[in-house]
Amino acid sequence: MQSHWYESFFQGLSVELWEAVTTPEMTLTEVNFFEQALTPSAGARILDIPCGGGRHAIEFARRGYRMTGLDISSEFLAIAEQNAASEGLHVQWIQGNMLSPPAGPFDAAYCYGNSFGYLPHRDTVAFLSGIGRCVRPGGRFLLETGTAAETILPTLQPYGDYTVQGIRMETRRDYRFEDSMIQSVYTFTRGGQVESHQLEQAVYTTGEICRMLGAAGFSIAALYSGTDGAPLKLGTSRRLLVVAERTP
Repeated sequence: MQSHWYESFFQGLSVELWEAVTTPEMTLTEVNFFEQALTPSAGARILDIPCGGGRHAIEFARRGYRMTGLDISSEFLAIAEQNAASEGLHVQWIQGNMLSPPAGPFDAAYCYGNSFGYLPHRDTVAFLSGIGRCVRPGGRFLLETGTAAETILPTLQPYGDYTVQGIRMETRRDYRFEDSMIQSVYTFTRGGQVESHQLEQAVYTTGEICRMLGAAGFSIAALYSGTDGAPLKLGTSRRLLVVAERTP
């Protein structure tokens, strides 16, 4: 599989399905948590990377924050631009690779939506280093993933099937032990339309993620299992949320 699979994954039915499953209520709950975890001051400059369709950045902009959203998908960015413009909100939208975050300093940043682990290991380290350079000392970074080893391996299923608004998504997964990688094939169908994409995502332990953040210049402020602020529990937690603070 090509290591840059994410350059072509987010288009067509995959984007439509993602937009269909994310509700305004979800966005409000998540941004409320982000705001509490990141502790930004009024009017703070915040980076959403990658931003997808921009729902979080737009909600932050409604609250008066200066937002920048970066994503590689032109289809996601078109949605983001249209939705922000419809409300007269200013957000700086950038099409680009998360390996190249925009110049800071940002007061806070977040990576949400299970995007962590999309990159080869060397690039993952480079991504975190880039975030460390663009977040100011004392600023915070929120990292979320659904593929931390402690959260995904106990319940990893080789097959999944999900349908929303007439779009069916079938997922077939295989775990590669030699490099701790989940290799998946996603097939999206709607009527006679069929789109298939491969996806590869690295599995790291929570400790590995915390150590990589430390090497990028962050200290760990908190670990959670969800936006309700619940603590991590082995065998029951399904996600990992790390709140980290940029050290001086």
